[in-house]
Amino acid sequence: MRVLLINTFYNQESTGKLMHNFRTFLLQGNHEVLMLYGHGPLSDDPGLVRLSSDLEGKVHNALGRITGMNGCFSPLATRKAESLIRSFHPDVAYLGNLHGHYINIYKLYDILRSEQIPVIQIMWDEYSMTGACAFSYDCDKYKGTCGACPHKKDYPISLWFDTSAVLQKKKARAYRNQTIGFVGVPYTAAKARGSSLLNSFPIFPVDEAVDQENLFYPRDPSALKKELGISDDKKVVLNVCPYPSIRKGGKYYLELARKCLSDPELIFVHVGFRGNPSECPANFIPIGYVKDQNRLAQFYSAADLFVCTSLAETQPNTCLEAMSCGTPICGFNISGIPTCAEAPYGRYVPFEDTDALRAIVLNTPKKIPESIQELRAYARSRFSSDHYNEALFSAGREIAGK
Repeated sequence: MRVLLINTFYNQESTGKLMHNFRTFLLQGNHEVLMLYGHGPLSDDPGLVRLSSDLEGKVHNALGRITGMNGCFSPLATRKAESLIRSFHPDVAYLGNLHGHYINIYKLYDILRSEQIPVIQIMWDEYSMTGACAFSYDCDKYKGTCGACPHKKDYPISLWFDTSAVLQKKKARAYRNQTIGFVGVPYTAAKARGSSLLNSFPIFPVDEAVDQENLFYPRDPSALKKELGISDDKKVVLNVCPYPSIRKGGKYYLELARKCLSDPELIFVHVGFRGNPSECPANFIPIGYVKDQNRLAQFYSAADLFVCTSLAETQPNTCLEAMSCGTPICGFNISGIPTCAEAPYGRYVPFEDTDALRAIVLNTPKKIPESIQELRAYARSRFSSDHYNEALFSAGREIAGK
């Protein structure tokens, strides 16, 4: 098959890594693949094409914020995509995140419709089913008609205008008369079935995946612990998220660490911390963004518990990565977070209840080889790249009638 892949990133961020793994799977199956991505390093591989220049991406971002019409700009990148798509003419197109200010989403759908190319839209967030927002939180207007959006200043940001109703109508027109199916984790798929935009289309529920063979597997954490000055008698708690991102909830992790200052056996590590170090309590080690995925796997392996403090997620990759490295998870009982694992591998508390999180931290034992391998086996049974890629490919074949 000739397969088109489009996403904001390639082999960067969680969605870019998923696209990289899927492309590798397809190439190993001798399929022809064209990967178009919005931002990131340029590539000499003719099968990997970056669409947007840095300048056009910044202009798109600015115009989207000013007008509220996010996803409606980038004419040069869109024309480039159109030329490549018409030349390649794929049997099926897999669309990942389109809202990264690098393509005119609605023009793209027009192109795919005119070329009669079947589409799988991957729902790595809720953008496909809402008017303007990537996550609906507790708003259920997506079930009917969007408007008076309570999240217009959330990503993708609109500084002044509420365009949710307009963009919802544009999405309805984009999907109309399109051979299209939607893939998402079980939580997202269930929400999509209640969406006025998507309830008449095929929806495929599929657990997400991480690279458990080459990257996220248990490592020897002794060198990292020595580097960070963490003694073996300490219980290590970890969070991996950009701080001070509001949606990722890093402030709750800081609050949790402060509440554990009287517990000398605990040490809190935060990867992705870009705040003021003066905010950090004495039991807290702030680490900046870690690009090296092998080093990130060492952090997961060094932890005895991973804490997810996000306010809205579909199925957070950080949780899947932690479990693949043998580390149990906990977090708020909100959005798709509880779908990652059941007890004892995953435990969840009411939103904002950091006292309940503290109780989980205190009652979680340090990892031992047996518990690491047990959790690793569980993660492999649900979140393997092979299973995810095969499910994606199967959905595409079904939509394309191949």
